Amino acid sequence: KKQPMLSAISENMSLWSRLLFLCSLVCNLILAGSYPFDDDPEPGDLVSRQVSLLVWASVLAVLAVVVASPRALWGYILAGLVIIRLILSHGAEPTLLLLGTVNVVIKAIHLVSIMGNKGTFTKSFQQILTDTELIYHVFYFVFCILGLFKPYAYSILLLDVVYREETLFNVIQSVTRNGWSIILTAALALILIYLFSIIAFVFFRDDFEMSVTKLIPVDNIVAASPSCEAGLGEECPMESAKGSITTIGQQAYITEEETEKVCTSLRMCIITTLNHGLRNGGGIGDLLR
Repeated sequence: KKQPMLSAISENMSLWSRLLFLCSLVCNLILAGSYPFDDDPEPGDLVSRQVSLLVWASVLAVLAVVVASPRALWGYILAGLVIIRLILSHGAEPTLLLLGTVNVVIKAIHLVSIMGNKGTFTKSFQQILTDTELIYHVFYFVFCILGLFKPYAYSILLLDVVYREETLFNVIQSVTRNGWSIILTAALALILIYLFSIIAFVFFRDDFEMSVTKLIPVDNIVAASPSCEAGLGEECPMESAKGSITTIGQQAYITEEETEKVCTSLRMCIITTLNHGLRNGGGIGDLLR
C-alpha cells in the first residue's frame, strides 16, 4: 500500500494474464497465416477499397459502442478489428512486431504484479531462485523477447494454457503421476527391440532389403557412350532405361531404383527395426524380402 502504482498493478494480475494469452494467440494466428513474410502481398493489394472502408466503419461503430456501453466483449471485438485494420494497412510483419512489443510490455507488467503479490522484493536472492513459479514467468518473458527476433518462439507461449487451466494441468498430472512406470515400460520396449534385432541379424540379415533411389549424373552416362556424345545419331537407351531425369541446381541426374541390404551390422539392424517399427506401428514385414 505504500507504493500505489505497484499496488494497482498487482491487483489486476488476472487481467494481465488474460491479455497475455490473447495477445500470444493472435500473434500465432498471424504467424500461421502469413509466414514467411517474403510472400506477403503489398498492403494495398490485399482487399478492395470497399472492404477497407467497411473495416474502418466497423472499427468506428464498435468504438462508439465501447464508449457508450463499456464491456469486455466489445473491447475484445474492437481490438480484433484494429488488428485486422493494421494488417490491411501495413501488412502482417509490422503488425506482428507491434503485437510482440505489446506482449513484452504486458508480460513485464504481469511479472511485476506477480513479484508484488509474492513479496519478491523483500526476499533474499536464494529464496527467489527457489521460487519455481517466478522462474516460469521469467522464462515466459524471455520467450516474449525472443519472439521479436524469431517469430517461431511465439508458439511456445501457447503452452501457457496448461498453466492457466487447472483442468488441463490435472489431466497431465494424472498421466505423468506414474512416470517411473512409464520409463520402465519404455525400457522394456527397447530391450525387446534389441533382442529382436539380434535375432534378425543372426537369421534374417540377408532378407532385410530396402528400395532406394540412386542419382547418376548425366555426364557419366553420356561419357560411357562415345557415339552418343559425338552426336552420331545413336540412341542412348541408358537414360530412359534407368529412370526419369531429375535436375538439382545446374546438374541433371538420372534416378535409378535399387535395393540395398539394411541389416549389414547389428547397429544397422537396431536402427532399422526401431525406425520402421515405430513408423509402421510395430510391423517391419515390408522390409523382408
